[in-house]
Amino acid sequence: MKLGIIGTSEISHKFVQAAVETAQYEPYAVYSRSAETGAQYAARHHIPHVFTKLEDLAACPQLDAVYVASPNSLHFPQAKACLSAGKHVIVEKPAVATTAQLEELLEIARQNGVYLLEAIRPMYNPDLAVLKEAVKKIAPIHYAYFNYMKYSSKYDAYKSGKNPPVFSAEYDGGALADLGIYNIYLCVGLFGAPDSSSCTASLLPGGVDGVCTQILEYDGFRAVLSASKISFSRLPSEIQGENGTITIENPTSLGAIRLYTRENGEQLLSTERPSSMFCQQKALAHILLEKDASAYEDACRRMRRCTGLLELGRSQAGIRFSGM
Repeated sequence: MKLGIIGTSEISHKFVQAAVETAQYEPYAVYSRSAETGAQYAARHHIPHVFTKLEDLAACPQLDAVYVASPNSLHFPQAKACLSAGKHVIVEKPAVATTAQLEELLEIARQNGVYLLEAIRPMYNPDLAVLKEAVKKIAPIHYAYFNYMKYSSKYDAYKSGKNPPVFSAEYDGGALADLGIYNIYLCVGLFGAPDSSSCTASLLPGGVDGVCTQILEYDGFRAVLSASKISFSRLPSEIQGENGTITIENPTSLGAIRLYTRENGEQLLSTERPSSMFCQQKALAHILLEKDASAYEDACRRMRRCTGLLELGRSQAGIRFSGM
């Protein structure tokens, strides 16, 4: 599958490297507004074509799919251009800012006979099935805590007066969109759509959130979702049930899943696997190459639920973003 790439950030480098390792993708073209940056990226990944105009990439007849890894607020217009040109699109998380944007893209994809998929690693990690089985063992669930707090490498630049996209309202930055989206997906992936949601945040001067807490209410329990880009935490995520407790070291890779029960003590459940990105790229390639309609509908259902919770959380917490 010939792949076009939009965006030359570090996550883009990692995505393409893992994609090549699956042997399902052939990086064929890259788009960058800077010809020099595009050429450097192409040389690193042995990509034969560089485009400096988005419309030229979208119109490239050889491309089967496009991976969008630009700043968040650019996802919607860039994905729209590629879907309209009849290309499958894999877009980095969060896919878009609002449910209205998502529905528009899904309809364009439907009209053109292509798929829109979001790159969200835990949903394509085989250990998610292991985690779901562990949740059944400790049920009924009484409390869940999903935690992703990581001091951003861009925060010092922000404090010095610069405006990196990850802390910019113009580019839909902030803790909820960048890290909290993993908490949202993992919680919804395990427990489904909540009955209600509330969200509070500590806002930075530009209007985006440095720290964010979202509470999802379910029948019989609540889930607290914490995210930060201006501090870090060593606490694992935890799911507490009547018959035991599960801890998860990392909501992106599902590292070190541990089950604690009164009868059996501690059990390490996660296994040695290829990287979570490799698993994700392999699963996404299967959906696209096999036109797996069932898996695609599952992905669309998750995107609708999680994009809705992201949009609602931003609104409730007063977080500024371009989709307002």
